[in-house]
Amino acid sequence: FWLVNINYKANIFTHYIEILSKRYNYIFTEVEIIGLNNISKIDVDQYFKKYLNQSIFLIPIKEISHEIGKHNWIESAILKNNFKNKIIIYIKEFNPIAVYFNGKNYLLINESGYVIDFANNKEIQQYIILEGQNSSEHAPELIEAIPNELISRISKAHYINDRRWDIYTKGNLRI
Repeated sequence: FWLVNINYKANIFTHYIEILSKRYNYIFTEVEIIGLNNISKIDVDQYFKKYLNQSIFLIPIKEISHEIGKHNWIESAILKNNFKNKIIIYIKEFNPIAVYFNGKNYLLINESGYVIDFANNKEIQQYIILEGQNSSEHAPELIEAIPNELISRISKAHYINDRRWDIYTKGNLRI
């Protein structure tokens, strides 16, 4: 009985919040996203569709933030509302450090060695290609050890026997 009573009171409370929000124009109508580079705005907007034109106070911001944070590209997502009609999302995306070739696909990896997404042709040309078993796990150490002025001269690195790297320059010199 008490559980039904709590649900009933919660529903009444929610109903009154909706009424007051509409009366004083505290209705969610807008999403502003800051920091998107590699993700489509549509991918983020999908989390808010069912809340449009509802009370800004009843939107589960923590839950939505958690769900958005599950996206491979997103390192962190901070959601804030203006307590009127808008939710502002500050997104920090992972920066790819290399492309990992797993034998079938070229995959972008982040600074922790985790796969972010499939790499397109432009990205394959832009980053060092890593090959070999466990190469993605050891990629952060390799990339950190290479001086910045030399990274652009390296085309690929092959991890061998869980102990060493063969590095290939764009001029096909093996180091």
